[in-house]
Amino acid sequence: MSITFWNLREAKDIQEILDLYLSNDSGMIDAIVAAVDDEDMSTVSWNAHKLAGASGSIGFAELTHLLKNIEEKAKTGSSDPVTDLVQRIVTTHDKSIHVFSALAKT
Repeated sequence: MSITFWNLREAKDIQEILDLYLSNDSGMIDAIVAAVDDEDMSTVSWNAHKLAGASGSIGFAELTHLLKNIEEKAKTGSSDPVTDLVQRIVTTHDKSIHVFSALAKT
């Protein structure tokens, strides 16, 4: 299920929004990492685009910015600039989830 304005509106609390995001982003980070390893920039670009949309929907601004950046760099076909960003994306994704999870518990 994709994150949309309508299903976010129906979410009853922050945890439900996070669960919706996590079900949507399932495997996309891993797919980006694997595609970078395989130098498959088309797959990197596609997954970065999808995850940027979902991340932006729930306010993960830093992650969204990084994903849009990797999407654009992947479109050039060169893996060099993309490889440099992958670890930042993984770290920022994990940090964003951690912060959102903490908010859900308050």
